[in-house]
Amino acid sequence: MPGRPSPFRLAVVIPAHNEADRIATAVTRIRGQVPEDAQVIVVADNCTDATAENAADAGAVVWQRDNPEHRGKGYALNFAWERLADSPPDVVVCIDADCDPGADCIATIARLAHERRRPVQAGYTMYAPSGASGLANVSALAVYVKNVVRPRGLQWLRLPCLLTGSGMAFPWELLTAIRHQDEHIVEDMRACTDFAIAGFAPMPCMEVGVTSPLPTKRSGFMSQRTRWEHGHMRTILTEVPRLLARFFVTGSVSLLALALELAVPPLSLLVGITIVGALIFVGVGFATANWWPLICLASAMAAAALGMAAVWLRSGREILPGKMIMAEIPRYISVKAPMYFRFLSRPQTDWVRTERQPLAASPDGIPNPHARNLASAPTAKHSSADKLHG
Repeated sequence: MPGRPSPFRLAVVIPAHNEADRIATAVTRIRGQVPEDAQVIVVADNCTDATAENAADAGAVVWQRDNPEHRGKGYALNFAWERLADSPPDVVVCIDADCDPGADCIATIARLAHERRRPVQAGYTMYAPSGASGLANVSALAVYVKNVVRPRGLQWLRLPCLLTGSGMAFPWELLTAIRHQDEHIVEDMRACTDFAIAGFAPMPCMEVGVTSPLPTKRSGFMSQRTRWEHGHMRTILTEVPRLLARFFVTGSVSLLALALELAVPPLSLLVGITIVGALIFVGVGFATANWWPLICLASAMAAAALGMAAVWLRSGREILPGKMIMAEIPRYISVKAPMYFRFLSRPQTDWVRTERQPLAASPDGIPNPHARNLASAPTAKHSSADKLHG
């Protein structure tokens, strides 16, 4: 509880690169949630603005890292782990500088990580700020499905989930044993695989969450999505075989579940692959009179469509208004199609900072406009601590 000593030593690490316009707000919000003896640490990574000064003024411990040849979140996190090793905490929580943690988020995931000795991932949503195009609304719904809806199902089945980059808690001993991949542009996905193979698959905790705004400019949107999705597809190619190979050796259902979850491509790419597959199976049907491949695929498509419709009706109408669906979803897919073709010829491998607007409350005064989606959507009858097995 804020203002009271913690029963265990807690550190909250905020990696930040040129976040001068938002870091003070982020630190203030986080300090308002953590016990009085917890450390709030900002890693000012290759900053050329006032990030370090503003974070220190807001009450954070600031560690500056200057290595222009090695930029990115993985480098910043490993730098923090090395500095913390001098006086290690029991649990480390990682929150991005552009994220707003919901009520009790930090305390809940830190407690679970301490009790279960496994990484814990909170729900991570994104929202379209005022001034953003309809593409941001579609993206926000896709992120909600990937980062909340699917992990909630895995939580109900008592299975692990992927790490999504923010709202993560780690027992200290795991960070000393498993290093984040410095150069990987989606270091959280790669770290997730390493934790799982070592026997510490991340636990989902969808009762709490963090949220952040999507970029308002199209250039920022495309930069962010390219980094995420090229990194995701690269991780599918390299990490799914690792997880499956380990599954065949150990028989661990958790490893198989994580491999299947990681193997799901980005939503718009999945739609494109499905449409191409359907056209191929139509040709097969006419050529061979065997319509079963098309029937099976069409059944799977119908089930997926029904699932998406249920998600939209239950929680997605505030994220993607109905009037935007017919216009924005096809545009979203068409805008992203060239991104996937570029992966075949020029895959992005370098970390690039996404331009965003400063942290601010939404028009109705709620910093996290999708917090109600986390709070109101169906969850397991028991808390994460009871529901998830060790």
